[in-house]
Amino acid sequence: TDTLAQHENEFERVEARISYEADTLQNTRFNNTLFTNSISFKNAVFKDTADFQDSKFEKRVRFDSVRFKKTALFVGTKFSSYVTYKFATFDSAMVFTFMPDVEGTVIFSNALFKGNFSIGDATNFKEKVFFNMAVFKNPVYISGNVFYDKAHFEKAHVQSEAHINSIFKSTSHFDEASFDSLTSFYITIFDSTVTFNKTKFLDNTSFEKVIFNGEVAFDITIFS
Repeated sequence: TDTLAQHENEFERVEARISYEADTLQNTRFNNTLFTNSISFKNAVFKDTADFQDSKFEKRVRFDSVRFKKTALFVGTKFSSYVTYKFATFDSAMVFTFMPDVEGTVIFSNALFKGNFSIGDATNFKEKVFFNMAVFKNPVYISGNVFYDKAHFEKAHVQSEAHINSIFKSTSHFDEASFDSLTSFYITIFDSTVTFNKTKFLDNTSFEKVIFNGEVAFDITIFS
């Protein structure tokens, strides 16, 4: 049987320390790291690239109010439980991709993205995802992935281009969100209810080749 235990030698194992809260991390890499316990980085500052490529989190992880001064790389990262980035600040690019099964709830509520934000191909969210009240100052790319549970974008503010080309299997909410620039939902599939109530689309907006398989609400939506 192919088990995780057979491959533990491939990872740096982190068991004892469960908190990096308020730490300043420089020249610290967590790629190919196995976190077996719940861990918190709350209020930490990553001065260099935050590299979590191909790491595995077996329990809850918190990045609340973390400051990422350079690129944040979550490429091929495995989350087996709840992960939260509430009120986190990303000064540079955030890359969240090649995650076939994100098994826990993911929360980006009130996060501030100053660089490009990308959720790329082969990233599938099994549980709820929250982007409510997040602010994106640069382009957003959410492409080639599947949201199996509810997706929340209420009151999100995208100040640059937004390209959302995904499959939403459950209810999704974009109520009171604001899209200031070019916005495209090209070939997106909504298999359940989607709401854009009081949403503001302030530039060119495309729903070309979108499939709505559930109820759709555009109550008091603004298209400029």
